[in-house]
Amino acid sequence: MKPFAWRAYALTAAATFLTVTLALFSSLLAMTDTFPLTVELLPLLRLSLLSALGCALVYAVPRPSLCAGLVTMLLGLLALYVWWRWDGFSIGVQVLFHQVSYTFFEELPAVPYYPLPMTLTPLEMRQAAEVFLTAAVPLLALWLGPWLTLRWPVWPAVGTVAALVGMPLLLMRQPGAPALAAFLLFLSLVILSRRGYRENAAAGARRVLAAVVPVALVMALLSAAVPAETSPRPVWLEDLRLAFQRLPSEGFPLGIGGPGTSTPGEQPFGSLGPLRFTGRTVLQINSSSAQNPLFLRGFSAGAYTAEGWMPIDDEGDPYPLGWKTTDPPALFPWQTQPDRETDTVRITDLSSPSDYYYLPYYPSALPGDAIMTNDAYWEHPSGVKEYHISFLPTSRTDANAALDANSETANSYYSEQEYRRWVYNHYLDVPYGLLSNDAAALLDNFSASIISGTDPVDVARTLKDYLASFTQYDQSAPYTPEGEDFVSYFLTESHRGYCVHYASAATLFLRACGVPARYAAGYVARPGRANAVTNVPDRNAHAWVEVYVDGFGWQPVDVTPGFSGGGNLGDLNAADPEVSPSPTPAPSAPTATPTPTPPASSAAPSSRPGAAAPSRASFLLPLLILLCAGLLIGLVFLQALLRRAHLRKKCTQNDPNQAVLALYRYLLALSRHTGADIPQEALELAQKARFSQHTLTAEERASMEAMARAAAHRAMGLPLWPRLLLRFFWALL
Repeated sequence: MKPFAWRAYALTAAATFLTVTLALFSSLLAMTDTFPLTVELLPLLRLSLLSALGCALVYAVPRPSLCAGLVTMLLGLLALYVWWRWDGFSIGVQVLFHQVSYTFFEELPAVPYYPLPMTLTPLEMRQAAEVFLTAAVPLLALWLGPWLTLRWPVWPAVGTVAALVGMPLLLMRQPGAPALAAFLLFLSLVILSRRGYRENAAAGARRVLAAVVPVALVMALLSAAVPAETSPRPVWLEDLRLAFQRLPSEGFPLGIGGPGTSTPGEQPFGSLGPLRFTGRTVLQINSSSAQNPLFLRGFSAGAYTAEGWMPIDDEGDPYPLGWKTTDPPALFPWQTQPDRETDTVRITDLSSPSDYYYLPYYPSALPGDAIMTNDAYWEHPSGVKEYHISFLPTSRTDANAALDANSETANSYYSEQEYRRWVYNHYLDVPYGLLSNDAAALLDNFSASIISGTDPVDVARTLKDYLASFTQYDQSAPYTPEGEDFVSYFLTESHRGYCVHYASAATLFLRACGVPARYAAGYVARPGRANAVTNVPDRNAHAWVEVYVDGFGWQPVDVTPGFSGGGNLGDLNAADPEVSPSPTPAPSAPTATPTPTPPASSAAPSSRPGAAAPSRASFLLPLLILLCAGLLIGLVFLQALLRRAHLRKKCTQNDPNQAVLALYRYLLALSRHTGADIPQEALELAQKARFSQHTLTAEERASMEAMARAAAHRAMGLPLWPRLLLRFFWALL
């Protein structure tokens, strides 16, 4: 037996560790950059290093039989781990599949997402995802290893890594810089070292280790020479993304509520069925600071009718301030604290379906040409497509401030007094004649549980919890049957709805509690960076509630438990919520106001989207497992097919000397795995083909082919498992 070549082993292990580490790092960094996975990056990278080390130590072994045994042992250990942690593993598969699919759904609404069939805390989701990745990352390393260290074709490994790194492109995003750098370094090393691996593993390893420093230096110089891109997404990439988003929606009714809508929130109730979006960019904003979220109000309404929300009819009690006033109600909140620093936002109207000004809350001034219409919206001339607004961010707003008659804003104080009287006359009306008896009872029971004098925002928070206890956020909410009331059907029959349903119901609930409230609609933006352009697509259309706070003015409150365009928005005056990949609502903070119990006459479904479809989720997991198993089996078949095709090409090439040498190497491989002796005649023919200056004859080539076929025929008589390994793992039969 030959002595073990420790030097060659160390070289091969070091090169394999380097290339597999780069492959894993680039893949995992791209995935975590693209999708909001509930995993911590540092432990994931440590797991990648450990997996790459194990892969390197195994595949660097020069003896194929020992290498195959070690790989089989590692696969067995991974299978035991999966069996031992099956519950966590299966939940982890669902969690990651949900998060990945929901990200696709957010970017391409035509793509359905997988709803989680169970209620999980963020900690439980992270733990389950870690269990799955503990098995998946080593398995990925074991898959990459042989393609990178043996004479096998390298493209399956490069293709796997390229698919993972290129995942952001499916969402029309750029891969992150670290992921892209690691992938380019990995790809360069593979390309430069492949000729060496065709000779032997040690030669290829030397090429890898020799090339890593100069390649890294060249990449560093290029990255330093090329200026960093200031925009996170190029314009051409955004245009391409929007083009893809429009494709599935051609010919279908579009808009937040259904076909033929003019603006979000104004739709007739009869058209409010499942949501449809085009994905087109409606607005572009550039804010001087990060705002998360930034509500852009376009329309409000105070009259609930059988057809939908309408502006207030002020006949008999005219609007007290006049429609062109120096003290409009929109400025009241800023005038309570005029010394605070304001921010600015530039809003570009690209394709909104109305002539509204979409304004942030608490502006310090309004556009000079803005026209107030029925206390419902500010209209702009049709030619206006870009405007700048100075406003007070919610993070710097004191909602408890009030106008003072003895301050510099005394005029506004008296204007607010007049407007407040008008608000209490018009924004407390509850049209009980339209509601069903059960819906009216729900309003009365809730209002009876609210202590008089409770802060309006606290009432709204309590109401949000109450609605979430027996209704479910669902963008596929059904149409309201003809002849039935919109809010009544939502509260007492379907229990399924989205922002329009929740905002409509909440407005009536708050009025029943004595809180002046009105329905508002517009768009929600999330400018995560200051002084950067943020696109606001049509799927960010949203509806919410405004409550009137005496002495302050209208304050927005969102009671919708989930919203795909902006995530879980919560209260505007609360701390900025973290962007969530799921429409699952986060629990509101408890308040001193007692929370009424949900109606006993109806079952209380979970407010989480996945809870409504246990039957679909029950077969999605087995289907997913079957798909993964089928994919793995297909990859095994594919690699065996490709390797056999490559072997057949070598053995049937035109040059008879090279063909005989390829056939002899085939006999050697069969001999290693079956223990069969190589005929002396085959050895002599191989030596003649290698060292002789003469070209072998057709008869000599045919003789070598006959010996190879005979050896393959004898191998077919082996037991099942060795024969399967020869056919599908070693690709020799």
